[in-house]
Amino acid sequence: MLEHLSDIISMLGSAVTGIAVPLIGVLMYRDFKKRTEAAKAKQAEAEARKVEEENITTRAEEWRKLYEEESDERKKRDEKIDLLYQEKEADRQRIRELTEKNLKLTLDLQKAEFMKCEVKGCDKRQPPTGY
Repeated sequence: MLEHLSDIISMLGSAVTGIAVPLIGVLMYRDFKKRTEAAKAKQAEAEARKVEEENITTRAEEWRKLYEEESDERKKRDEKIDLLYQEKEADRQRIRELTEKNLKLTLDLQKAEFMKCEVKGCDKRQPPTGY
């Protein structure tokens, strides 16, 4: 009977070993596979985040470059406008000077016409004003 009992325990042990060990192996493999897939998914998410950050950085750099170019163009445009205003002011000053010169010449002409001698070919020139 002890021998019989030993055989039964041995069969039970073999059955447990034959069923439980592979079952434990399958469960452990499933757990390993889940952890591996989770790690791969986390790594893929990290890579996607990294790519997105690089895209954002690239776009920010492009916008900064465009802003600097626009700022440079605005400075050049402002300098050109200032130059044109200076030229315009110089033209106005020149017009003022020419107008004053023209007015002086017009007055000198009127004075000369007023003081011209009415007697033609006269040795004793007598302007009409008595000068």
